[in-house]
Amino acid sequence: MPFAGLLHIFRRFRKVDIGDVDFRVMTVGERAAKQGEKTIRVSLKFWTDGIASGDGHVVPGYCWEGGFANVESNKTHDLKAGQPVPFNTLDELVPTLVSILDSAGVKVLLNPRKRSRRPKA
Repeated sequence: MPFAGLLHIFRRFRKVDIGDVDFRVMTVGERAAKQGEKTIRVSLKFWTDGIASGDGHVVPGYCWEGGFANVESNKTHDLKAGQPVPFNTLDELVPTLVSILDSAGVKVLLNPRKRSRRPKA
């Protein structure tokens, strides 16, 4: 399970009190990042072949529910663009995203408010 063992990361935050606002600051290795380099980007490409009647034509705004997903390169996060991973249905999209993020070495922090989606440890 790709999320196994990630729950310990929540314990690596320390609470910082600034006035009336509480902040959570991560205590593991941090680095400065410029605007536009902070996000981890995932590329999704949906198939459009076979929809239009003519060869080499597309119907604007329409696609199949399958395609490819991959992580884009990012020097700040030490990520290299990986091989595109195919998905055949929208139901496979989230497991494919989890798989490519895990294979790229990205540790996904779970939202503490969404306890129902948290894997059983």
